Amino acid sequence: MLITFAQYEKLEVGMSIDEVIDILGGEGEALSEAENMVVYNYKGTGSSGANAVIAFQGGKLLTKAQSGLE
Repeated sequence: MLITFAQYEKLEVGMSIDEVIDILGGEGEALSEAENMVVYNYKGTGSSGANAVIAFQGGKLLTKAQSGLE
């Protein structure tokens, strides 16, 4: 599963995990899990290595970052 920059742009801080999964079409690869917080990596369309890293705290989107998405 690859995500696009257009999908990434729709993500807003405070969204639930379910809302994010609906937009992106699935769960990413869990990079780290700590108490009440989880960070996912999603591979993306675009240049080699394009990706987005999305962090949730308490089931809500806390931060998002992307590199090379198209």
